Amino acid sequence: LLFNVAHAYSVLDAEVGYSQGINFLAAVLLLHMRQEHAFWVLVQLMRRYRLRGLFLSSSPTLAVALFKVDWLMARTLPALHQHLREQGVDASMFTSEWLLTLFAYAFPLNFTFRVWDAFFVKGFSFALQVCIALLKRFAPDLLARPFEQIILFLRQVPARLALDPSEVDKVLSMAHGISWDNHALELAAGAFVEVCRER
Repeated sequence: LLFNVAHAYSVLDAEVGYSQGINFLAAVLLLHMRQEHAFWVLVQLMRRYRLRGLFLSSSPTLAVALFKVDWLMARTLPALHQHLREQGVDASMFTSEWLLTLFAYAFPLNFTFRVWDAFFVKGFSFALQVCIALLKRFAPDLLARPFEQIILFLRQVPARLALDPSEVDKVLSMAHGISWDNHALELAAGAFVEVCRER
């Protein structure tokens, strides 16, 4: 079933083609519906919810999303942002797979399903809120670690949520409470895109 949905999408959208990240999106959908419906909801995720750009090498969409995570971290978690920079940890090292799979990669399903519920209502901005909430929840642990241990700890975050369901509630409660100046964020993202084009 998973192959059928992913293959059908690759035929529909040859520019995106096959991507491993799409498998995770399709897998979540197949847990809730028949393959025909999963295919068409996947199409809507890519088009209406604008995930398609994340999978296009010619598009700056993923780079912009990663920039936004970094920008938001700098403003909401400045101490953690500074520590990660000092340790040589870039947001792309851990948030790429979070965003490309909408938290379907490695995270427990009770967490992923609830993220998707809110995503369908709020859109991609909620994925950014979840990224910041995860970092905020585990900031004390991350601040106490050097580079190698930070990377290892971040890889273990999904397992921590699986072991303690109350952590899922805490992270998602934080996510819903995170807000920012969207105008300022979009201006910064626009400037980032212009810099990328000039390179």
